[in-house]
Amino acid sequence: MIRKIIISISFILLVVSCEEASTIDPYVKKTVLNPGDTTTPADTKFRIDSVYWQVMELYADGELQYEWMRPNNINKSDVFMDTSLAQPGLWIDLEIESPLPANIFGNRMDRVSSFRVELDSSKIDGVESLSQPRNSGRWSSLSMIEDSSNFTYEYKGTQLMSNIFLQTDYDLKKISGFISISIPEEYGHETTGIVVFYNFYF
Repeated sequence: MIRKIIISISFILLVVSCEEASTIDPYVKKTVLNPGDTTTPADTKFRIDSVYWQVMELYADGELQYEWMRPNNINKSDVFMDTSLAQPGLWIDLEIESPLPANIFGNRMDRVSSFRVELDSSKIDGVESLSQPRNSGRWSSLSMIEDSSNFTYEYKGTQLMSNIFLQTDYDLKKISGFISISIPEEYGHETTGIVVFYNFYF
């Protein structure tokens, strides 16, 4: 199953890379961190101006995908960066609910209802695991709903197979990549997880 998910992600990446940036709906934040704080250097840690998310839900062993079209219910989308460090750091606090109405898929047993990602002082190139306890600063959670009974499942941290892939282009001032949150096969769900593509412009 994992191999199928990897192949599926590779295909999605190829499609997304061919799209114009304007087709990905932005969620923009421009609030200055700690406004009026004279004790903290203003250029140390800052909120990234433009953040773009694109969510794909995977099911049927990762062979099928469904894009969460906007409006997504974005409860939290905070991205910060610190370039004053010897190795620049990145902070992400993200929580999104599915925009899909209940029982939209008559032939599916379950679906993702929401997910959460927390990343604390990460490097901006490479891979970071998100399958860790919440107090680690590298953590994710995923809620699923069973359409027939409306029963909700909640998986967190080490219960999931989660990673974030990061790549930075300093010329374009862009950090891009994707977050993969996979549900272990032994849990018995038809839904296999989500992939979240992103672009951050700093």
